[in-house]
Amino acid sequence: MNKRKNKNRKGFSLIEMLVSVFIISFALISMFGLNSKYNQQTKQEKEAYEASLLAEEGVEIVKNMRDSNWICATLPCGTSWDNGLTTCGSGCEIDYLKKGGDGTTTGLTSWTNPGNFLYIDPTTKLYRYPSSGEVSTLQLTPYRRKITIDSTTADRLRIIVTVSWYNYTTEVKQDIYNWRQ
Repeated sequence: MNKRKNKNRKGFSLIEMLVSVFIISFALISMFGLNSKYNQQTKQEKEAYEASLLAEEGVEIVKNMRDSNWICATLPCGTSWDNGLTTCGSGCEIDYLKKGGDGTTTGLTSWTNPGNFLYIDPTTKLYRYPSSGEVSTLQLTPYRRKITIDSTTADRLRIIVTVSWYNYTTEVKQDIYNWRQ
């Protein structure tokens, strides 16, 4: 009689349990793998976005310098609209403080390969080049920015800003003109 009762019992065999554990494990491992890929892709997209903003900032700095030259041209200093902007045919560096790649020189400084890293100022949260005494107080970033200005055409400057990080680069090009002419 006991044998008959055991045959009517329903339950899982050892093989069924192993198969179900294998299927659940495979599904969980796949989800973790996808999550890891998603996080990596999100990080790369964030870096590319920051790099494009840094490139745009480089263009805006040059445009600000041109605008400052126009203001100065109306004053007794007699500056031309492209003053200080025509020496960057092979590349320059500058940050929003109008400091060159060495962090101390005012204005555009010559770019030397591979370029200087931009740092984040923890107080202002802005990217800039540090002076030698500030390196320990700022946060290092992977970004390097090169600003090239082609001044071969009269009344036009072609700005090319290249930002590189790790094995990636992004580039922004814009022409600015002497529209007051």
